[in-house]
Amino acid sequence: MSLRVMTYNVFNGGAGRENLLREVLRAVAPDIVVLQEVFDAAFVGRLADALEMEHFFALANTKYHLALLSRWSIVARHSHHPFPPIQQTVLEATIEHPSGQRLEVFGVHPVPRPSVLLELWRLWEIKVVLRRARERAPSACLILGDFNASAPGDKPLIQKLGVVNRMLILLQGGRIYRFAIRAMLNAGMVDCFRELHHDADGFTYGPPTPTGRIDYVFANANMRARLRTCFVVREPPAVDFASDHYPVVAEFAL
Repeated sequence: MSLRVMTYNVFNGGAGRENLLREVLRAVAPDIVVLQEVFDAAFVGRLADALEMEHFFALANTKYHLALLSRWSIVARHSHHPFPPIQQTVLEATIEHPSGQRLEVFGVHPVPRPSVLLELWRLWEIKVVLRRARERAPSACLILGDFNASAPGDKPLIQKLGVVNRMLILLQGGRIYRFAIRAMLNAGMVDCFRELHHDADGFTYGPPTPTGRIDYVFANANMRARLRTCFVVREPPAVDFASDHYPVVAEFAL
């Protein structure tokens, strides 16, 4: 038995691209999906109905909500969004397989932009998520989403970023700060893609020629032992047009 999980930023609510997004989801066939930048619950409901999945719409502080789709039963759900520090929300859910196995899922979408001040804000948000995840230890736990952050060792293509992001990096001496992802790693969370692909860039932002990796699936020690595959979704062709992010998928043996 296996579990396939996926994180996907659908870009500005997915309006006009719902068919493309549905095509990608059907092709990948995940058991659990966390979506970012969802604008309305009806959109999530249509996707869930088409894919025959349960769903949860996590209301955020802004229009950029999160959502969860699951083939397993969603037995607990919560949207945690105290402001500050949480800009959007932290999606929290307990998923239960028919066998009785349970999984704690946290979906995140911290503040964007590569400036040091915003990276400190991201770190603040991530510390909230990690504290809440620790409360559920030693349960099987995943934290996934668009972190808007670079990992230690990653080399985004700075010269191909948008003007605002390039200027922010230039103003801080060409440095990209990586406090948020380092905090995840220091807390014992495993970057599933990097765990299995030490040298690949794994870029997720900016199809069809992505410039950096900001979408992640993190697993705690309980799930790390079960990790089998993790990859950036580049097929079907619809994935190049469905969003400004490529999804990331991780698969676990259960």
